[in-house]
Amino acid sequence: MAFESFLSSESIRIDLARKMTVAERFEGMCSLTNREVCHSKRTIAKANPGISQQEVTLIFIEIHHGKELADKVRKYLVERDS
Repeated sequence: MAFESFLSSESIRIDLARKMTVAERFEGMCSLTNREVCHSKRTIAKANPGISQQEVTLIFIEIHHGKELADKVRKYLVERDS
């Protein structure tokens, strides 16, 4: 029964997505991406109490885009602020 409900709701979501314009789908994708980024940053902040929002963002960059980019951003921020 639960699996049948899942399939039914999945079918409804697919039908709704097909009826959306490209702009509506893009807006939905952007909204989902933003929620996931915020959730990830909240998780980083909880795991590292007391760090600044900037450091949370740098850790996020390192996790999702690599240490090399995070180090470049870190260097840029130091140079910009000096």
